[in-house]
Amino acid sequence: MAQAGADKSLSLCSGDSITIGDNPAATGGTGAYSYSWSPGTALSATNIANPIVKGLATTTVYGLTVTDASGCSSVDFVTVNVVTTTLSVDAGEDKEVCSGNCVQLGSFPTVVGGIPPYTYSWTGGSLSSNSTSNPVACNQSSENYTVTVTDSKGLYGYGCSICDD
Repeated sequence: MAQAGADKSLSLCSGDSITIGDNPAATGGTGAYSYSWSPGTALSATNIANPIVKGLATTTVYGLTVTDASGCSSVDFVTVNVVTTTLSVDAGEDKEVCSGNCVQLGSFPTVVGGIPPYTYSWTGGSLSSNSTSNPVACNQSSENYTVTVTDSKGLYGYGCSICDD
């Protein structure tokens, strides 16, 4: 019996992916199983039990056909719902600062859209805080800073993590 798994949601964020198919993706029958997923849109492979869906732009219903060693087949379906996000981040304009002076990073606001609250992760140099929306940088040399913002749904729901530098 084919086991395509429970319906899933995938946020329309750069790099987001999910795995479909139950574990195991087939039960019953005899001997080894062959797998065939259709359509093949955005799947890592169509002939494995648990393909990865990545880069899917619209909600898609995938069908899984499992055939056992005796030639008996079973079909099951899973829907991957694509949820668009409005999360946008801006690390701010490039700034020149004289040695010994400080500058506040980020735009006002640094993030728009998504689902608050947000978490911030700044990298690149010495900062007053790497987890606030607008940290202060006081450097003796040129630095490049990058901020990654994750909304409240994060990687566990419909949210996104997005970067800007």
